[in-house]
Amino acid sequence: MPAIRNGKTGGINQYLKGRKSYKTTHTMNEGKDNEVTFPLWVVCKYRQGKRGKFGIEYLAYVVYKVDISWDYIYQDYPQNI
Repeated sequence: MPAIRNGKTGGINQYLKGRKSYKTTHTMNEGKDNEVTFPLWVVCKYRQGKRGKFGIEYLAYVVYKVDISWDYIYQDYPQNI
């Protein structure tokens, strides 16, 4: 499932950096008792002039209990970030 990027800093935005795709975990919380931790995959792709833009495009996905490749997740899920 694509992870939605809200705001300018914090949240998912803190992971959208670097030059290589990677896996990490992210914890969302609302108060002390409401907390959830989930795996987050950050996929880095070069735009190569797509949509008139160049540079690195960051795509974040929440992937749970699935064993798939980086390319599959990028091609199969929409890029809504």
